Amino acid sequence: MTIEQLKLKKRLLGLTAAELADGAGVPLPTLQKILSGKTSRPRAATMERLEAYLKKAMELASFGPGSGESSPASESQTMYDTNARPGASSIIRENAVPYHAAPKYPNQGQYTVEDLYEIPELADEDVRIELIDGVIYDMSTPTVPHEIIASELSFLLKECINRQNQNCLVLNSAALCPLPGENTYLVPDVMAICRKDQLTKRWAAGGPEFVAEVLSPSTRAHDMVRKRRKYHAAGVSCLWLIDPEYQMVYADYLRNHGAEKDAADGTFSYETEMYTFDDIIPVRAGTHSCEIDFTKIRDRISYFFP
Repeated sequence: MTIEQLKLKKRLLGLTAAELADGAGVPLPTLQKILSGKTSRPRAATMERLEAYLKKAMELASFGPGSGESSPASESQTMYDTNARPGASSIIRENAVPYHAAPKYPNQGQYTVEDLYEIPELADEDVRIELIDGVIYDMSTPTVPHEIIASELSFLLKECINRQNQNCLVLNSAALCPLPGENTYLVPDVMAICRKDQLTKRWAAGGPEFVAEVLSPSTRAHDMVRKRRKYHAAGVSCLWLIDPEYQMVYADYLRNHGAEKDAADGTFSYETEMYTFDDIIPVRAGTHSCEIDFTKIRDRISYFFP
């Protein structure tokens, strides 16, 4: 972890220097010297303590097992509110568009995946919705920066797959039913599937090798809590949550090819790693692996939105 990454993660969590020093077990004056630049080469042991604490704090704050259905709104308003932290590093900031359970559908909680193909107003290809546990959610139209990230990532992922002669498909905004028998229908920004038996003409089924969601103010809490749980329950091998506003990528990697389960709720066990848009990020998906140089995506956005 670099000093710049330390500053970014501290700001992302909304921590004061005193809170970070206390949590990591580092003397406050030592941390202040690092943050101010007076100490340009801090001791490795100090940085390791800070990194370990920040990683744990991030997992608890945004991804923790105790996150209930009431938490996404508060997370979206506090942890990711740049108004609360002026000067936050950002490539592009989108305006929040309401993303919520759609009240125009009277039987919320009871809809099935098949219902989505039978309700006339949903038959329009321009209608963007998702279904989670029988609840229909309206989706806002992606912004141009959002689409740049998704399309560039797809291109780089396809390049990697072709170099390795893998028989995998990279799909953009295709439907996914991650759990058999559940009334859940998701639309990932990017996913890679390597098994033919997971594909139907309408949707993909089960846990893909790779899924990426590009976060926006309107979908951040939804993607990081509700959808993330579904991806974990399905055993997605590699899940990326990409945050353009803070230039961060949260990568969830399935532990031990799915052999480990979480003792608390019986779901598949994951390890989470955090990267920035300056990093080369590994895609670890079962027996398939490659690396994505995210600076190429960063530079593409910066070219069009300097």
